[in-house]
Amino acid sequence: MPNPRLTAVITAMILLAAPAGRAAPEMAQLMELERLVLGRDCGALRGFLAINPTLMEGTDPLARELRSFADEVDAGLLPCLSAEVEVTSREADFAASVTTTY
Repeated sequence: MPNPRLTAVITAMILLAAPAGRAAPEMAQLMELERLVLGRDCGALRGFLAINPTLMEGTDPLARELRSFADEVDAGLLPCLSAEVEVTSREADFAASVTTTY
């Protein structure tokens, strides 16, 4: 289950400007991350990251936390996500609507 620090980082990213050196995540992406974290929907969160891997790039706090979460899921260290990640068509449609190439 995502920890409170991840929630805080996502909230801070929503309120702050883009990290230096890379494009900021889209507001819709941050709002979706926040919804998934607050809803404690681990499977959907990992699926969202699978279709939005750029959110885990960089050295900013959000990217580090998301990478850590994904690594723990992929290693089977989080009981809520020890299975394969399946991306639903709804998640893929949402990701396609908010993913921008920079």
